[in-house]
Amino acid sequence: MVWLDIARNSTVMAFALRSTLDQALLLVVTAAAAEDSQLGNAQSFCYANRDEAEVSSDADMATLGWVRQCKVWGEEGSVLFLPCGHLCLCKECERMAAACLICCSMKNATMEILLC
Repeated sequence: MVWLDIARNSTVMAFALRSTLDQALLLVVTAAAAEDSQLGNAQSFCYANRDEAEVSSDADMATLGWVRQCKVWGEEGSVLFLPCGHLCLCKECERMAAACLICCSMKNATMEILLC
């Protein structure tokens, strides 16, 4: 029975780490894209003025916030669905959901994530 608990905890930890890694990679890609656009790379798209470039990077940050929002109430999502690993509902809405709202996979377990 102990080995089963260890296996479950390892699976939960793996999904939590994968979610954290995906979020970190998304931030790096977004930051790199914003930096490239602000430098005005001649081979890529060039903004007419600097204010437009800043609005674009602000929109990217807003998109990142949307990814973590509860798909029902729009509040900060704090529940990680397993096995898919999507962070798509708040704690209150998770109790009512039988499946992930993003990929429709049935939930085996959930884990509350505390975001700073």
